[in-house]
Amino acid sequence: MALTTEQTLYHLLRRTGFGPSLTEYQRAAAEGFSATLDRLLNDEGISETLDPTGGLGQSFDPTNLDHLRQAWLYRMAFSQKQLREKMTFFWHNHFATSIDTVNDPAFMTRQVDFLRANALGSFATLLQGIAKDPAMMIMLDTRVNSKEAPNENFAREVMELYTLGEGNGYTEDDVKQAAKTFTGWRFRTQDDPQGRWKKGDFYLDSTKQDKTNKVIFGQPLPYSVDQGEKFLDRLLAHPNTGKFLASKLFRFFIADTPDDATIAAIADTYYRSGYSIRAMLQTLFTSPAFTSEAAYRSRVKNPLEFLIGLVKQLGLTSIPFPLIVQSLRALSLDLFDPPSVKGWPDGPQWLGTTLLLTRANQVNTILTATQNGKPTYFDAVAFCNATGQSTISGLVSELCRRFVDGDASPILTNALVGYALGSPDYQPRIFLPLTSKGVDSALTTRGSTEGPQVSGSAPPPVTTWNGQGVRMRGLLYLLLASPNYQLN
Repeated sequence: MALTTEQTLYHLLRRTGFGPSLTEYQRAAAEGFSATLDRLLNDEGISETLDPTGGLGQSFDPTNLDHLRQAWLYRMAFSQKQLREKMTFFWHNHFATSIDTVNDPAFMTRQVDFLRANALGSFATLLQGIAKDPAMMIMLDTRVNSKEAPNENFAREVMELYTLGEGNGYTEDDVKQAAKTFTGWRFRTQDDPQGRWKKGDFYLDSTKQDKTNKVIFGQPLPYSVDQGEKFLDRLLAHPNTGKFLASKLFRFFIADTPDDATIAAIADTYYRSGYSIRAMLQTLFTSPAFTSEAAYRSRVKNPLEFLIGLVKQLGLTSIPFPLIVQSLRALSLDLFDPPSVKGWPDGPQWLGTTLLLTRANQVNTILTATQNGKPTYFDAVAFCNATGQSTISGLVSELCRRFVDGDASPILTNALVGYALGSPDYQPRIFLPLTSKGVDSALTTRGSTEGPQVSGSAPPPVTTWNGQGVRMRGLLYLLLASPNYQLN
């Protein structure tokens, strides 16, 4: 079954960002797929002013990790450069460094700023720059690498995790030789009083450099001052790098199951374009695989996509970013603190039984929190009134369209209508086992189309949903906590 135009646009906006607001979708619908993709890929002309404190104002503390997290979440929610922010997170996970090891918030901020600036540019610039990034040099011990005691950590991970893939085209001897090319790499630990350098700036300590010729990948690499950079150039051009990056982008943006033809096309673009990330993404997003039914809503939302998507799709004006920081921690995705050098895992593991219930509780908090008798974050009545729908069935249909692209079978829609009407025939069946597709197929349009019908006659149309806050919040809760909404 081919995707509708509406589904294709929602699919594009979800995968290239963190869940589209109604305004973002309406703009994409007016522009069309190609123009929207072009705008997302080529965002240099977009001028925007974002609060660098993430709404904290004068209370913002750049040494407070939770403040830094809030500032980044703010960008994810409000930046017009959605693909750039999505790719910044992708590279943060790819070049995974942890505050627990780095122990310097300024260096972590510096690294994320570098990743953001180069997120869609040249992978060569990205790789060469991250190798000299102080947070990375602390994380993988490049800063203590010397000819007397070569440290293999960065040399191993730059091949295993960043370019070639584990055990893919290199030997243990290659690791040992490569480690020696990075000896003497250092960074400044403080600003120079005379202004010649800043804290974190890279420099080469020639007294610690191994000044010998190397043999890597069976080919000579003669000594030079920039031997480390030349080794990285060799990695960039390696025949395995393009495929490795293409595969990782494919899994992140399309599906867990690889499509060899699409991956080969993305890898070919990598080499032909001179390592352009933007060109690779252009090939990926315009591939038949991206807009296929197999890819559509086939991936589980990671906690960022789930929580930032809630903020955007609910149109929150009072943004619970401190709550989201804590919620991300509860869902095991704490920005600046990946669990290992391999980054966070992805896929169905984001929806274990405990995590699914945690998500549901977070939805409930956002929908129901009050202060002085008024909604703290979200006014369900005002939201439902703004849809312009005057019947329960019409409201359910509109909410399903906005939040799950209308990809809900009569089983789910009848259940939601039944809840809203208080039907005795309604039996809650929201938390269902996940399948390899990501969700019980009975709840989707691609599964069963039969379900219990709601008994009784429909109520008359209304002019307002005022006074029905509990029912409106419950209706939204059941939809947003359902397996359907967990899919990206």
